[in-house]
Amino acid sequence: MLTAWVAGRRQEQSTLCLGLQGAQGTGKSTLSHALCERLERQYQWRCSVLSLDDFYLGRAQRAALAEAVHPLLRTRGVPGTHDVQRGLAVMRSLTQAWPSEGIALPRFSKAYDDRLSSAEEAVLRQKPDLVIFEGWCVGLPAQSQHDIAAPCNELEAREDAAGVWRRHVNEQLAGPYAQWFASLDDLICLQAPDWDSICRWRAQQEEQTRALSGDSRAGMTAAQLSRFMQHYQRLTEWAGRCIADHAAVRLRVNAAHDWLPDRRWLAPQSFSSEGLRS
Repeated sequence: MLTAWVAGRRQEQSTLCLGLQGAQGTGKSTLSHALCERLERQYQWRCSVLSLDDFYLGRAQRAALAEAVHPLLRTRGVPGTHDVQRGLAVMRSLTQAWPSEGIALPRFSKAYDDRLSSAEEAVLRQKPDLVIFEGWCVGLPAQSQHDIAAPCNELEAREDAAGVWRRHVNEQLAGPYAQWFASLDDLICLQAPDWDSICRWRAQQEEQTRALSGDSRAGMTAAQLSRFMQHYQRLTEWAGRCIADHAAVRLRVNAAHDWLPDRRWLAPQSFSSEGLRS
């Protein structure tokens, strides 16, 4: 079982920091909270889930990046659009002497596409036994210069023909993001079957947003969503090719959203797919 594997990774009295990487729609949040629930029940652990999304820069900061570096940085998502320094500070705090006032955690509103105020931030009051840091590019290494030379889709061909945006994103991965991800003790990856499945899952999320709001105009149109997803395509496909080489555990995600362990990447004391769902 995955819970037993996680429990075996923690050193006594320390905080275990696990990364969880997976594309949009692969079930990162579901798996994170299921793991925490089981560990809290079986081992009486204190667990916390951090989302990469909550570290997005605000609209004003991204607008400044768009002016200074490249217009595509106005859209949240890729490396370079997160507050890495805040992320590093939070991860350092988790492994040091626990501050009496707790640790403030940023929060980001996708509805407003902006950071919430400091008064609305979450505060971690007790030192956790486990922190799961989940995000679509968590643990991802930089690409080679050869790999980023050619555009991978229409967005890159039309709006980043000279490769300025691609190079900047890659430099961020190679530098500050690599330092951020190095603070993790281990990495679990959820591997989607293909890019088309990821886009289909993301479209279903938009449909759910409209259904819940009761407003047929809520969310993005098909054209808007297609353009938005192209910001993620390069690194999502790169993750599919390379991330398993950097992960301790890989789970394949099928079209029905089942998590299927890849036996080549499991330790003897590991888990079954049935155990993941229990």
